[in-house]
Amino acid sequence: MGESGEALPFLKLKTMQDKKTFAVKLLKYYDQHYSLNLFEKPTIEEIVDEYLSKESRVSDEAIQIVLNDLSARKGSRILKLNDSRRKLIAKLFQDGYEINDFIEVNRHMVKKWNHDPKMRDYLTPETLYSEIHFTKYRELADNDEFQPAIERIKTATMDAVNLVRNKED
Repeated sequence: MGESGEALPFLKLKTMQDKKTFAVKLLKYYDQHYSLNLFEKPTIEEIVDEYLSKESRVSDEAIQIVLNDLSARKGSRILKLNDSRRKLIAKLFQDGYEINDFIEVNRHMVKKWNHDPKMRDYLTPETLYSEIHFTKYRELADNDEFQPAIERIKTATMDAVNLVRNKED
């Protein structure tokens, strides 16, 4: 990393809060692993590389939780963890998504597609967790969460409009 002239990862972070969070995690990591080792102190580049490689690992247990949730919601057999599913889901975890994000996508998309024979076939990890689709599905799940409140607001607005109209008559 140092020889290639590539900037340290925290320099690529967009917000100051992200940079601070990264710096704090890196300092804690350094304290835990190197503070007592007086003889072999690694360079900052080596520490960052080591920290990021450990930080980027996503447990198979977390990935299986996501797959089990999808299976349970679909009412299908448990989906097995394989390399392609591991890569798909791990990439999204590394991008900052959490288990709750996957569960919300599973909830929303199963609710939307499970009773449609044409769309049910797309309730797969390969479709739901692809980088192209996941962000969009996550946003749809968020919008779905607010739908009852939006409906109440629409109803209240129409009631108010009707009340005003009735007073004018």
